[in-house]
Amino acid sequence: MKNNTGPTKSYLTKALRNLPNDFALSSARQYINAALQEISRIESKRGKRAAADAQQNWKFELNKGLVNPHNAPGIVAGLDALIEQEQEKMDAMRKKPEPPPKDKFLTG
Repeated sequence: MKNNTGPTKSYLTKALRNLPNDFALSSARQYINAALQEISRIESKRGKRAAADAQQNWKFELNKGLVNPHNAPGIVAGLDALIEQEQEKMDAMRKKPEPPPKDKFLTG
C-alpha cells in the first residue's frame, strides 16, 4: 500500500495555516480544506482496502493449502489463548467497582 500522502498533507496544512485571514481568499481556503478532506478520504479507503486484502490473502492461502486447516493442536492452542485473553478482560471488568447510585433520595 502506498503511503505517500503525508508530505502533501503537511504542505496543505502549512499553506492553510499561512494563508491570511482575508475574505478575498476564502475560496482558496475552501479549496485547500477540500483537498485535505479528499486526502483523508483516500487514506481511509486505503486502510479499508488493506484490511480486505489481508482477509483475501488468508482465504487464498487456505484454498491453496499454504495454511493447514487440519492442524488441530495448533488451532486448539490458538483458541485457548483467545479464550484466556477474553476471560482476563471479563475478570478485569468484574473487578471494577461500580459507581454509587446517583439518586438524590438515597443521599443522606
